[in-house]
Amino acid sequence: MAFANLAAFVAAADAATGTFTVPARTITLSPATGPAGTTVTVTGAGFSAFAVAAGSNVTFNAAALVPPVTFATAGDGSFTSSIVVPVGTAAGTYAVAYTDANANAAAANFVIPAAPPATAVLSPATGAVGSSVTITGANFGALRTVSVTFRTPVAAVVSVVGTGTTDSAGNCSVTFTVPTTEPGFATVTLTDAAGTARAVTYTVTQAAAVVTVANALSSVSTNVPTVWTFNAATQAWQLWDKNAPAVSDLANMTVGQGYWMQSAADCTLTFGLRTYALKAGWNLIGWLG
Repeated sequence: MAFANLAAFVAAADAATGTFTVPARTITLSPATGPAGTTVTVTGAGFSAFAVAAGSNVTFNAAALVPPVTFATAGDGSFTSSIVVPVGTAAGTYAVAYTDANANAAAANFVIPAAPPATAVLSPATGAVGSSVTITGANFGALRTVSVTFRTPVAAVVSVVGTGTTDSAGNCSVTFTVPTTEPGFATVTLTDAAGTARAVTYTVTQAAAVVTVANALSSVSTNVPTVWTFNAATQAWQLWDKNAPAVSDLANMTVGQGYWMQSAADCTLTFGLRTYALKAGWNLIGWLG
């Protein structure tokens, strides 16, 4: 009977099973996306314990890195390493593969995103000949010389109107003066030294006609002999006196400027399609042309 119990015990022991889980081999990239030249920290797990650096292999897009990268693992098969994404690598998805000295391997993808397109913006985007304009560029080549060309709307004459340099991020700002041309749609092009170019449209407007004070007051010339205005740029008053031209230093009317007009009677000043109601005495009007 004792032998029977012993036989049953041995049979049960032989039938016992257990589960052993082999950890998955993985590598994790941080960051996993960025431009060429990015330094990437690589964390590995599930490789051979105490695998030496000699015989290990690291590839980027199936090619060995230059200079070569090696790594060794800890007792649990983990490691921390780093690589530099090769400078000059184009946008795309690339496999980073680590193989230890015992031929255990794992890979992960590194993504180089496509560069954002270059852009150019004019401020302002419309104006007359002689106006000052600033063109602002973004996402051009870093630290490159840029030129600005202006193509006139009628004769289609192209001339360089400004130059500059981009910063380390590829941004730039160049201010230029609108050259002599006929009104219409001109083309302003910003180009860097590598040939990256962006063109934007500038609307050349007709220059405002010069309006003399005498011409502006022609409809009320018998009633308004005197006009005053304050010049903010010079911080001085200016006078137009019909009866004393020798002391008058106000010659032209400016749209948006305020003027004090002395009228001998109630009257209406008419200029083009605009009218200004004047009362006897002093009147302050905003000249709208």
